[in-house]
Amino acid sequence: MANKGQFRKGVSGNPAGKPMGTKHKATMLAEQLAEGDAEEIMQVVITKAKAGDIAALKLILPRLWPAPRTPAIKIALPDTSTAAGLAEAVDRIIAGVSVGRLSPEQARDLSSLITARKGILETTVLAERIEALEQAMKLVR
Repeated sequence: MANKGQFRKGVSGNPAGKPMGTKHKATMLAEQLAEGDAEEIMQVVITKAKAGDIAALKLILPRLWPAPRTPAIKIALPDTSTAAGLAEAVDRIIAGVSVGRLSPEQARDLSSLITARKGILETTVLAERIEALEQAMKLVR
């Protein structure tokens, strides 16, 4: 039987390729730096940053003061297993933004979850309808 363009299990598609375990050049360079020069390099970057070098500052500041994490969203949402529940959840999110309880970013994040839930519900309903149609077709035969 032909393979139909698929590789056989356990056989490389590129036998002349890099051997297993070969490291990427950037990884090898980082390891070389870490072996002894990393502290010296960091000191140079820090010195440049203190002198006002913007590129050096951009390297250091995110590591010294990482971006704050978004606080947990505390809002009561209804049961989202129905279309009515999803609509009510969106209404609550909009109300939360309008009174300043939720930031626009938090509302966006919650809305993306609601959208994902909606997609899951739609898929579930379609699967149930297809199953019911298939069962009805079996009874007709």
